[in-house]
Amino acid sequence: MIKKTFHNDNSNQRIVRYEKNIQREISEIIMKEIKDPGINALTSVLSVKMSKDYEVAYVKVRIFGSDKKDIVKTLDALRRSAGYISSVAGSNLGLRRCPEIRFEPVKDDEYFTVWLAKPEDDN
Repeated sequence: MIKKTFHNDNSNQRIVRYEKNIQREISEIIMKEIKDPGINALTSVLSVKMSKDYEVAYVKVRIFGSDKKDIVKTLDALRRSAGYISSVAGSNLGLRRCPEIRFEPVKDDEYFTVWLAKPEDDN
């Protein structure tokens, strides 16, 4: 006897909708509410992927800057303000538990060298 299995697409659609809502909120918060002077470059949120337990949101960002130092400083400023962004996004969306946000820059050819780079000292 062959058993037929049915896939529940409702849960997958719910995850996608959840990720899109978080992406929209994070974009709005970065654009309008973050006043960190370290954010010198234009930042675009490309995608959000949630972990299986919904505890961590992996946010892919693209940082447009003229200098590598500006890009790295902007990424560091975003990582510093991740807790604030998470709490504001959670309260705006009405979530009981806010996911931890981890920013990851896009690995393009021109940005590959900046992926794990640290800003040089200004000495």
